[in-house]
Amino acid sequence: MDTKRFIAAIVVSFLFLTVYSYIGAKYFPKNTVPLGEQSKQPVTPQQAVQSSTAPASGVNVPQEVTASLPELKLDNFTITYSAIGGYVSFVKLNSYPTDDLLIKDIGFTPADRDKKFSVNINQNRLIFTADNIRKEFIFEGNLITIKVSPFSSMVLFHNILSANQLQHRYQGIYYSQNLLMERMPLPKVKDKLVEKVDFAGSRTQYFCASLIKGEYDIQWAKDNKNNVSLLLVSPLPEVTLYVGPQLQKSLQPFGLQSVIHYGFFHGIGVIIVKLFSFCHDLTKSWGLGIIILAILIFIILFPLTNISTRAMKKMQAIQPHIEELKVKYKDNPQKLNSEILELYKTYRVNPIGGCLPVFLQFPLFFALYQVFLSLTELKGAKFLWIKDLTLPDHAIKLGFPPPVDYINIIPLLIMGVGLVQQRFTVSPAVSVDQRRMGLFFSVFIGVIFYNFPSSLALYWFIQNFLTLLYQIHLARSK
Repeated sequence: MDTKRFIAAIVVSFLFLTVYSYIGAKYFPKNTVPLGEQSKQPVTPQQAVQSSTAPASGVNVPQEVTASLPELKLDNFTITYSAIGGYVSFVKLNSYPTDDLLIKDIGFTPADRDKKFSVNINQNRLIFTADNIRKEFIFEGNLITIKVSPFSSMVLFHNILSANQLQHRYQGIYYSQNLLMERMPLPKVKDKLVEKVDFAGSRTQYFCASLIKGEYDIQWAKDNKNNVSLLLVSPLPEVTLYVGPQLQKSLQPFGLQSVIHYGFFHGIGVIIVKLFSFCHDLTKSWGLGIIILAILIFIILFPLTNISTRAMKKMQAIQPHIEELKVKYKDNPQKLNSEILELYKTYRVNPIGGCLPVFLQFPLFFALYQVFLSLTELKGAKFLWIKDLTLPDHAIKLGFPPPVDYINIIPLLIMGVGLVQQRFTVSPAVSVDQRRMGLFFSVFIGVIFYNFPSSLALYWFIQNFLTLLYQIHLARSK
């Protein structure tokens, strides 16, 4: 490969990352940005449970300084609670101390908004009492059970829209009714009353808060910043929430495994997760599991890869003839098209032969993308220098602002493999402009992966490296 071109590609990548950093800081700020206004719908009698107490926010809890609220550390949760109103203000999972669950105001009762409760803590129980009212929160594993006497409607939780707009795609609500799951992204939720649901809740990229199975009348209430409240309309003496990670083993005992969803190609995603789990069980390492998964999928897709690669080789071989025809018949487009078609017949080349196999692989690629971006099992998983497979590999710390505050090695390896591939895949007859486009694309792919989770980047690198080895084999077997 030309050394000057390689250096130019590296310079282009650095400039691209710098521009990307600027764009990220400008268009994806850390402050929450409202995405819409509250939908205007007629208020039903059932909705009156919250309309009089929550004209602006859907919850309208007492305005207290969070730092002044008492904190209680339990086996699985660290909670912040308020004696004014008698509810749990914030909750964190001790297993994931750096992650914000984006869930607050658990068990808030609008009628008790200004009431001062006495607080009693008894092991894993938090008990609020005032006059003849008793509210008890019981924390067991990932479950929060709320007992209220006398019975009343309540806000089960308030779901905060993430300050990071890129996370909005993962935030959504769901409910199961008549064994059918309904899902909706959080920014698109409208005020809605739903009766007799089996369970309901809200999810983020890795966590969820959900009613366990039962029969409930619920209401979604949304404020003008797209924060959503889940209200329990039908009074019950006791209600239990699952608050925790979206892990199959954690959700299945409560029949909530359908909360986990991998997007449009969910069915393919489920198969991938099972295969991935099998690879992990063999190696006892999620990092090694990714490598084995990449090898297995490469083998499975090899027939399509072989067809695509050989078809592209044939197209490159006749490229000089096509260029000659373009010059010869530049003033006669119809004749040019007929001659090119005749050329394809002569050399037995299918012009879409290189694209169709790739197109058939798209559903798998999209499913893999969703799996690697939402598989909670990868949270905190380490591999080599990688501290968390759900984050970029962060090999070397720099003094620049995000997203180039670290040197991420795997995306650079992806970039390097792409540049080397140009040597074995690009025919000498290819024009200079096409060569430059190939170099730019190799750099561009590395830039795209630069701040992707290291799990996804590692998988892509292994796939590209195996493809490179195959292309080298083809080049030497001529």
